[in-house]
Amino acid sequence: MEKFNFYTGEENSKVLCRSIGLTYNHSTMDMSVANSSQRQRMIILTGVKKFPIESENWCGCGKTQINEVTDQYVDLTWRGRNYKAFLRDSLQTGTVYLDNPYLSREEVSMVYEYSEVDALKGAVGLFNDTRIEHKESPSTIGSNYDADARHYVLTLLKYAIDNGYKMLYPSYALLSACRNWSSLTITDMPTFVRLMQQGIKEGCFVGDNTTGFDNLAEILTFNKLEDLFENVPGLKKVVEQAAERGVEMASWILEGVFEYHEMTACENPDKKESVLMIHTYIEGEQRREDYHIYVEEQIKPNTTLDLGYGVTAHIGEVGKDWLNLTWDEEERLEHNFYCYETEPKVIEGNTQAYLEIKFDKRNLWKEFKILMNHIDFNLVSSNPDNKYCIEGEKRCALELIELLIERGDTHLEELKGIMLENEDWTIFGLDGEYEYWLK
Repeated sequence: MEKFNFYTGEENSKVLCRSIGLTYNHSTMDMSVANSSQRQRMIILTGVKKFPIESENWCGCGKTQINEVTDQYVDLTWRGRNYKAFLRDSLQTGTVYLDNPYLSREEVSMVYEYSEVDALKGAVGLFNDTRIEHKESPSTIGSNYDADARHYVLTLLKYAIDNGYKMLYPSYALLSACRNWSSLTITDMPTFVRLMQQGIKEGCFVGDNTTGFDNLAEILTFNKLEDLFENVPGLKKVVEQAAERGVEMASWILEGVFEYHEMTACENPDKKESVLMIHTYIEGEQRREDYHIYVEEQIKPNTTLDLGYGVTAHIGEVGKDWLNLTWDEEERLEHNFYCYETEPKVIEGNTQAYLEIKFDKRNLWKEFKILMNHIDFNLVSSNPDNKYCIEGEKRCALELIELLIERGDTHLEELKGIMLENEDWTIFGLDGEYEYWLK
């Protein structure tokens, strides 16, 4: 995982502020089924001039009203009760039971922590922790826990920006527009553009402190410079003008000194491409099936696809996010065209064929794992119909892993070898010897 740095141009920079952390706890009981949820939010109190202020109503817990802030405590009201949260202390409210005729029980509570934090140190520390979490457990991305951690980081970064550290705008824009902080690839370009334009307007690249360009350069390891110049109006001109006035980092950016490293499908779960999946079903005296996967470079105009058992389809025109496919009748497929089933077609005598077609943007490593799990399900299933397409699915799995290896995921060579050496692939399933490969 490539290192990512935040630059301020100063040693031991500090941006101290007072904040209150709010933990919302919500629990329900419906007969014997219990559910609970928890959210965490931060409100920075330093600089607030007008009280009272209200929090959001997360998880149905109710709003908190902050009435007064002193050096020693925060005076607040929650659900009609008054509390004092003291500095560097944790305050837990009592449990409030809500009147809900549709549930056996519903209860809420709150925890408050009034503290003094260094916005810069806190943001960087929690960012690094979250980034490791995204790399080691990508399934947590998008969870409530993950959203709460992002909120803390972005709230602290924005406070530092608003208090003199405008040069952090490129980093703030990147983290706001990036789903996976392990890959740091921009996935929400409109948000990145909006925040970068705001940063340019507020002067993140002007003045004697030129570290805004240092932070911009950090982005270029994970994102293409030409994409940034193409999407952010005025950014290229700002960098060119800085290079003309002698800002060395701006010159290096224009010269392409910072090499973009395109992450593989295994490294970056947000790396997606067009994938066309076609499942062939043959119904007659003997049931037969076949399975085929075509990736972006195979989805070409005027290509005939051999779908097994003498069944073919033809790809006509291909656009950025669509294609025309002809089998019985021409169909225009667009991304998110998920699980389309054609009408049956007589191919010989009493034998009929039909296709199940999926066309979408997908991550190939994730698709490989889904396919391997499906193969395992078919192998252990007692339903004989589930076993018809195993060989086709195995072929596709091997094609996908070979493609992943060719594109740089060379550590998968060992997995490919195990697949070739073993006919029974339940070894990759639940409690199998090689289950860890698909985690």
